[in-house]
Amino acid sequence: MSNEVAPSAGAAPREASALAAIFQKAYARAVALQRLDEQISVLIEQRQKLESDFREAQAEVNDECERMLKISAIAPARMLAQLASPTEMAQAGLSSNGNGRLVRVQAPNPSAQ
Repeated sequence: MSNEVAPSAGAAPREASALAAIFQKAYARAVALQRLDEQISVLIEQRQKLESDFREAQAEVNDECERMLKISAIAPARMLAQLASPTEMAQAGLSSNGNGRLVRVQAPNPSAQ
């Protein structure tokens, strides 16, 4: 007779059940990881889209600021040009009184003559 102990009939199903539970748990974790990866991909795409939209808005703001700066630079230049040209000042109804200040010139009243 041999001294080997035969495994009991109930041990094999228990081991199989435990292995099945471990594989099910591992599969569930793998599926959960896959779902998280998909969600992360969607979030990355959304972030890239928002970043692109933000850059477009930033470019629009920059363009508007440049436009406003150009306009504000033109106005002083126009005024200086008018100050330099007495005919343009007269046409605009302005006169310089010699102290650097502009004075409105009263147009002659045609009915007073």
